[in-house]
Amino acid sequence: MSRNSDDGSLLLKDKSFIRFDRLLHRAEGEGRIGGPFSCSICGMHYMTKGESVDCCNLAGRLSSPAVSGPIISRASKTRLPAKKPVILLRLKVADGAPDTAFTLDGAMLDVLNTINLNNLLPDEAIIRNTENDRMLLVCLFSLLLEEAGGDRKCAFRIAVQNGMTMHPIKWGMLVARLVRLGVLIPVTTQNNHPVSEAGDNPPLGDAVENEKASKG
Repeated sequence: MSRNSDDGSLLLKDKSFIRFDRLLHRAEGEGRIGGPFSCSICGMHYMTKGESVDCCNLAGRLSSPAVSGPIISRASKTRLPAKKPVILLRLKVADGAPDTAFTLDGAMLDVLNTINLNNLLPDEAIIRNTENDRMLLVCLFSLLLEEAGGDRKCAFRIAVQNGMTMHPIKWGMLVARLVRLGVLIPVTTQNNHPVSEAGDNPPLGDAVENEKASKG
């Protein structure tokens, strides 16, 4: 297209296009150009009034079907589905925990060193030495979980109230380690007995804490 030299507002066709000419002649033959009736929405001309009325009404009927359910506007924020709460199994000290062979790491010793044992354990159990530190830790967790009903988070709060300064993340890592060692085992909420399904109970005994020897 080029501008008319006489009138700059008019455009002139540079050359003939076969497809364009065919469509133009077809529209003229069907009365869509220069017809007496025009569509009130798009302005397309027709020879009859019925065709002009059906022009954009037909387009509306052929549009995509309406989506069921509430329509979310662009301004509204999309929300991800809420995360399901993590269900933590209740724990108890295993009956064979005193006989379970495990070595105390820094986190376990931190529990014994920062908690006020005098308020939780009997005086005869507060004697600290290398021989009874493991037994002292088992007694401490047994008492904390018993008072907390097996809830490890509640047991943590009880320990903090008695002076423990361990960070909650380190507490969680310590509990997970004691579960792996078989010191702590899950209990069902119905009958407060250990879970008996295969694979749910961590192994007990000397074979557990030989992990350092086997890994080394």
